[in-house]
Amino acid sequence: MGNCVSSSKPEVQDSSAEVSHLQEPPKPAKPTYYVGPADGHQEQSSEGFFDTRPVTTVPKPEGVIRELKARCIKVYDGDTITCVVDIPENDVPTKVRTLVLELKQAISDGNKSEASSINRQLKELGFSWEKASDKIYRQFRVRVRGIDAPEASQSFGVVAANYTRALCGDRNVTLRIYTTDQYGRTVADVLTDEGKLLQHELLRAGMVWHYGRHDKRPDFHELEEEARRLRKGLWSEDNPIPPWDYRRKNRGDGE
Repeated sequence: MGNCVSSSKPEVQDSSAEVSHLQEPPKPAKPTYYVGPADGHQEQSSEGFFDTRPVTTVPKPEGVIRELKARCIKVYDGDTITCVVDIPENDVPTKVRTLVLELKQAISDGNKSEASSINRQLKELGFSWEKASDKIYRQFRVRVRGIDAPEASQSFGVVAANYTRALCGDRNVTLRIYTTDQYGRTVADVLTDEGKLLQHELLRAGMVWHYGRHDKRPDFHELEEEARRLRKGLWSEDNPIPPWDYRRKNRGDGE
């Protein structure tokens, strides 16, 4: 996927025979805090808000325009995720409030098709509602910067998605945001709740390619070369096809 929500890759499933012989990264215990507000204000960290202590010592590269704490709620593939951030109640648009009220009623009535339709409308507006906390979140898709994961239909496509899911799925993350791509996705570095750079972990495990066309960081290149040398992950195959070549061949678009 290039640094490029309509033409993004399809979501992959959690299970695959392809994963059975590989060891996923250990999944740390879930934190007791949730997503903090998008405006950067500090909030209490014991019940329901993010911990505001520094999360990483990974140097911040040039080009980052904003750092944002969020929660990853969905993994589409190895390099594309969906995140949510908490927003002040007064900033929720009236239309979104109305839809949430209608959604609650549909759920109460057991009307699954209506609830599904309302959820789709909320998603199109860039919002989601969490029943457990009765909170409305801002929702957006993130294209992880500087890497390119195999497509779902490629060898290691499901494995890479599961690896990303193990590292940040349903977890708090820190986003270092650069820009928005032509598909409306937020382009960002992703730091896990353990302070690890997601791209480093995926490159080190041989789950993705360094997308050198859009990112020139030497550490990314070095990690890919080391994984190649050790034949880790997708590099265990003799001639793995880069996803940009696969896309160009199958749909005429390297991005």
